[in-house]
Amino acid sequence: MIETIATAESNTELAPGYRLLTLDLAEDVKVSAGQFAMLKPKGSLEPLLRRALAVYRVYGRRRVSFLYQVLGRGTESLAGVEPGGTVEILLPLGNSWPDAVRDNQSVIVVAGGIGSASVFMVCEGLTRSRADAQCCSAQKRTYGGWVWTRRLPRPGTSYNSYHR
Repeated sequence: MIETIATAESNTELAPGYRLLTLDLAEDVKVSAGQFAMLKPKGSLEPLLRRALAVYRVYGRRRVSFLYQVLGRGTESLAGVEPGGTVEILLPLGNSWPDAVRDNQSVIVVAGGIGSASVFMVCEGLTRSRADAQCCSAQKRTYGGWVWTRRLPRPGTSYNSYHR
């Protein structure tokens, strides 16, 4: 676990109220699927405490992304971080997902809402490994009232989307 200052590479709004924050870390870190971090804009007095966010993606040993929903003062503060801005971060925290490939198990991964961010890396790993796995996520959109479901592809196949 490290406590460090990270630099924002990007903080992109993907849809109303949903953002993707990508950070460059000052130190090497090993993050596994299912772990999380505590984040807060550097120098921010409000909120006092850091916010827990699931690690969405890892790019090498010094770059991580977080998919988050802007819901309160903490995530509103993070939404204001611009590229080049700094973030206080403590990571990795929590346990990682079990290694289903190593255990030679069949796996079904189902996730919903913004919590789907915490399972993306495990689904990505299962897809790369050609494991006997099905990964599905669903999101009820607050605008339009429809449901989105995506099944992660196996190598050589394409995404399937279903709308209701």
